[in-house]
Amino acid sequence: MCRNEHERGTIVSLSGCDLELTYRPKGNERPGCAGMIIEENESEFWAVGYNTDIRLLPKKSSHDCITIICLEEGFFDNGKWSSGRVLNGDERSMSGFGQYAEVRHYIYCKETTDEKEG
Repeated sequence: MCRNEHERGTIVSLSGCDLELTYRPKGNERPGCAGMIIEENESEFWAVGYNTDIRLLPKKSSHDCITIICLEEGFFDNGKWSSGRVLNGDERSMSGFGQYAEVRHYIYCKETTDEKEG
């Protein structure tokens, strides 16, 4: 994800939403950041990484509202997903990867809202 040590983040476009990735600064005792996004379908993706924050955004110029329905941490065992911890509340809204590599499974929905002038 991170191309050089001065880059602070990027936007990744998926089918159903955009992801804002913010790279945490590298320190003397901390490694840089890395990660990978795998889109399963229009409302589901896998994220693997460390030292990166992720925020789901509506597609540019849309009036969609994006809601995380399910966010799990876990691992793959012989090609099968094994859910470890289900994140909720603040853990969902402030979704970030710490200094150790993690795997997360995101399921979200989007609702189109009508923009009405007052």
